[in-house]
Amino acid sequence: MPDEAERQEHYARKAAAVRDGQERGIVTDAFAPADLLFLLVALANWGSLVPQMSRILVGTEDGDRARLRASVKEAARRLVAL
Repeated sequence: MPDEAERQEHYARKAAAVRDGQERGIVTDAFAPADLLFLLVALANWGSLVPQMSRILVGTEDGDRARLRASVKEAARRLVAL
């Protein structure tokens, strides 16, 4: 993958921020920091990376995308909640 080392460093810093939140008691520690970050990235990006599934599962009507976005945001909040 192009620039893989730099990407690893970038995401290591993000995982460290998750760990910091866990240590301060504001983010759940039910998951390892890197695992939680992976879950959040997957949740946030999957619909864009696999748009055909988004169309099939969520729909193409006005408001479907906004509803999905709101659902993803709420799911992410719940995923990190204590």
